[in-house]
Amino acid sequence: MKRKKLPKWISPQKRMWKYKDFGITTFTLGKDKKWKKVRWTKYKIVVPTEEDRKQIVAAMEYFHDMREIDTDFIPVNQLVHEYDHYDESDKYSNIIVSKNDYHSLVFKHSRKKKK
Repeated sequence: MKRKKLPKWISPQKRMWKYKDFGITTFTLGKDKKWKKVRWTKYKIVVPTEEDRKQIVAAMEYFHDMREIDTDFIPVNQLVHEYDHYDESDKYSNIIVSKNDYHSLVFKHSRKKKK
């Protein structure tokens, strides 16, 4: 499913993918073939320490427990469920603890020339 690029002035709710865009409902079972068509958001969060990771995980759990959050939006649902993947050995975790990678990213972005 290809979607044309929407301008930023259009609300985020209209720019994000929803499960229903792929025919997924709350009654769709995990083995249903429709899940293979879902366009998952690709992202990684890099933090320098395990303590920072614990803080991010706690924030994600806090967001998850808020009733106002609409988890029908795929990227929202992915983010708020990061706390489910807290075990370091979990291959699905998108929170990476790496002091070197974190500092190289911060240094790289802080050196960009401002226009």
